[in-house]
Order: sequence, then C-alpha cells, then structure tokens
Amino acid sequence: AFVSGQAAIRPDGTVFSGGLAEQTALALENVRLCLEALGADLNCIVQIRCQIVNLDTEAMAAVLPRLQDFLAGTEPGLLVLGVDALANPELHVAFELTVRLPD
Repeated sequence: AFVSGQAAIRPDGTVFSGGLAEQTALALENVRLCLEALGADLNCIVQIRCQIVNLDTEAMAAVLPRLQDFLAGTEPGLLVLGVDALANPELHVAFELTVRLPD
C-alpha cells in the first residue's frame, strides 16, 4: 500500500502551524493512524520518504530523532528530501510510505 501526504494536519482538516519538531510529531501520529487503518504495524513499513522544507542540519536535528523514536528499532528504507515548499505554505514536513500489508 502507498501512504502519502502525511503532514501536520489535524483530523478536522486544519493545519497545525507549529515548529518543525511539533509538525513532525503530528505527521507521525497521522502515519500511525494510517498504519492502524491498514491493519499494519511498524514492521510492515518498507520505505519512508520524508520531505522537509529548507532542509539543513537544524531541520534534520528536529526531524530525524523523532522519526527514529517513532520507528522503535525497525529499519525501513529511508529517503530524506529537501524541498522548497509543500502544497500548503504552513507545512514544513511530510511523509510518504510504502507499506507491505499483512497476510
């Protein structure tokens, strides 16, 4: 399964306009909810693509530790991309995943 566009968007559709670390936390919570809806878990993630606006070492320091904590020791393929912008200018990070569905 492909899971895309997971960003700091609340269940009511509004954007959480906090800092990068806080947006990362909410985006990863949205990823968790998607996995749950698919009947999958962290071990089912094959690849993660992370898009970060204005990628630099400070941005990596805000995102990667939270992503590592979220993954809880699993080791899917990871691609981190620096982008100029996302679809909504208030968003600073987004995740896409390839997920192997359980049998």
